[in-house]
This record gives sequence, C-alpha cells and structure tokens, in this order.
Amino acid sequence: FNDNQTFYINTDFIGPTTLDNVCFNLSTQTYKCFPFQTNKDTIYLFNTTGDEEEGSLKLDKIKYTLVRK
Repeated sequence: FNDNQTFYINTDFIGPTTLDNVCFNLSTQTYKCFPFQTNKDTIYLFNTTGDEEEGSLKLDKIKYTLVRK
C-alpha cells in the first residue's frame, strides 16, 4: 500500500447492496475501492462479483489481509 496517499471509508446504508468500502486515492483516476470486513485485529479487503446497479454485487475472494501489529 505504499503508493496510496489517502483513504476514504464509505458506509452504505441504502441501495441495492449494503457493502462497506474502503477507497484508496479517491481523488485520482487510478483509485481502488474494496469492500471490507473486520474481525478483531484484522481487516479483510475483498474482490467482488456481480453488478452493483443490478443489486447482485457480492463478496468474492479475499484480496488483502491487513493485521494490526
């Protein structure tokens, strides 16, 4: 995550999906967003499948695992 300068947490209370996201470098054209889940001292960032507009967006495989030291 060395290339990332900023992050933004997006909590979705409405809409077709209820996935919360963390977005890195949101103000750039190369931003990346990942749905996340937490468990104690670990944050899991996921890939997704489906389409958000259709309401079929679902978690796929874990892309990154962040563990607090």
